[in-house]
Amino acid sequence: MNRTVKKSILPNGIRLITQNNPADYSCALGFWVTRGAKHEKPEHNGISHAIEHMLFKGTERRSAFQIAKDLDSVGGVLNAFTSHEYVCYYAKVLDEFIPKAVDLLSDIFLNSSFPEKEVNKELKVVLQEIRMKYDDPESHIHDLFQRHFWQNSPMGRPVIGDDLTVGGFTRELLIKYKNENYTAENIIITAAGKVDHEKLLALISKQFENVKPGNRPSEKIKLPEYRKQLNNEYRDMEQVLLCLGTVSTSQTDPRRFDAYMLNTLLGAGMSSKLFQAIREKHGLAYSIFSYNISYEEGGAFVIHSGTTSDKAEVVIALILKELKELKTELLSTEELASYYNQLKGNTLLALESNDSMMNKIARTEMFFGEYKPVESMLEELANVTPVSLRKFANEIFDEKFFTLEFLGNTKNIRMSVEDLAL
Repeated sequence: MNRTVKKSILPNGIRLITQNNPADYSCALGFWVTRGAKHEKPEHNGISHAIEHMLFKGTERRSAFQIAKDLDSVGGVLNAFTSHEYVCYYAKVLDEFIPKAVDLLSDIFLNSSFPEKEVNKELKVVLQEIRMKYDDPESHIHDLFQRHFWQNSPMGRPVIGDDLTVGGFTRELLIKYKNENYTAENIIITAAGKVDHEKLLALISKQFENVKPGNRPSEKIKLPEYRKQLNNEYRDMEQVLLCLGTVSTSQTDPRRFDAYMLNTLLGAGMSSKLFQAIREKHGLAYSIFSYNISYEEGGAFVIHSGTTSDKAEVVIALILKELKELKTELLSTEELASYYNQLKGNTLLALESNDSMMNKIARTEMFFGEYKPVESMLEELANVTPVSLRKFANEIFDEKFFTLEFLGNTKNIRMSVEDLAL
């Protein structure tokens, strides 16, 4: 089966990358802006996310209802999301409706009119979204962790913003910020599924020929000087939620393959070491897992769980015990092979979705400037050894990097930062 990846660069600098899979019925199409929450000034925190909302609120050709209706009428999907590093507007349609999807995405991307009435209304919606996230402890604790772990770095600010910043946005500011950042050098368009590259290029070229080139920013965000810390936020609830995190790799760090493997064996799935130790052996938590956060500049490795307040310190002690074992003991080659196969399977199964492939194409272009086939990732993962994994564990599981966050009924927790020791 031919899955050809092609890349074209428009005269103004916009990049188009496609992967064609003739066996698919559909195509996932993404319009990406490589400017996200980490690029905002502190007083503008949340503006990228607010603009994402506004692009669905009307153009000269379409009302907000027509934008919502256009792809619904052909069984398609239209949505968007904002992160610290980028914003994506995407659609998924049957291949015969690609021209319709391109026309709609281009219209909202280039011609949104930011009606004053809609701006005022939608900013109130965003404020409700902020309060909803705060009211959800499972969401709020991860925001707390990022804020404290990254300290004054832009990566510590919430993508969604806060009441103070979002409440100060105006129509003029939103339009100005969009015009300054949605320039050609910051735009990547990706498609995966049943798609003809040349036909899509013709459609994109016609829609985007007048977009200003602009300059792709090259500055990197300065990382904080990490310090060991323990933070409590009291909330009257049954459980205590916790996040324990440390440093990890950037998007391009060669050690990222050790990080992927470490995450898999430690906290990904029911066979992981943490799940077996905390839930299966001791019955102390319903859920426990780990995850990696990776940015261009650096990353974080985070362990999350929830338990009763009288067991929180025991859970932390058991987590630290597992981390210490990874620093001192070598995995067997059989164990490592099993975790490799788990990670390989998860990766390949995810990429059978053209939505996931569209995302992968965009992210590799952002951080590497070229497409990275999944086969090359699997080769790098196969090069991870028990020795390299133990070395990486020793590098990141250093207590001087630890941030521990508690949220819930913390009155009975007597831990101090000195207890975060291996």
